[in-house]
Amino acid sequence: STRGGIFNNVNNAKIEHLGVENVNINAKEHFSAGLIGWSHYSTITNCYTTGEIIGHASYNAGFIGLLENSSISDCYSNVNVVIGDLTYPDNSSARNGGFIGDARGSNIERCYATGDITGLSYIGGFIGMVYSSDCTINNCYALGNVSGTGGTAHNGAFIGDLSAQVTGSGNYVNKNDNQNLIGTNYTINAELTSTTS
Repeated sequence: STRGGIFNNVNNAKIEHLGVENVNINAKEHFSAGLIGWSHYSTITNCYTTGEIIGHASYNAGFIGLLENSSISDCYSNVNVVIGDLTYPDNSSARNGGFIGDARGSNIERCYATGDITGLSYIGGFIGMVYSSDCTINNCYALGNVSGTGGTAHNGAFIGDLSAQVTGSGNYVNKNDNQNLIGTNYTINAELTSTTS
């Protein structure tokens, strides 16, 4: 399967009170994440992941690779995500994140990511990309280091790239001096504060 995680692909699922510890994934294909590769119309509550993911494609993340029309609350990820050589075809927008790789039309509340993420481009400390459908993010934070070798245009301490609107409040991120909060900021109306490390 091209989708990795405890759950490859979930649809209309309810997942609660689940911890996945010491994740160790080295994947060459899309959708590799600590908990779920691809989530559709699902609810995830009180779950967490720890460990490390080495990816060579898109939609890699510490928690969920692609979050679509789903809700997450009270979850966290302490997973280091390292994106190596992008060997899988069509990786112009890699979409890799400390918590979520790509989020679409979803709600996220009281979640955080503390792992470091290293990659080429379209990477974010919390979410790699918010794409096509608006999202709401409330009371979330990212504390890991984000290191993008492809420049800063699509790499951010919180979100790597935006092509949809994000609303919310109470979000927090830790970043270095030369780092953007949002890699590419098209439309954002979310409270986002930061300190510089």
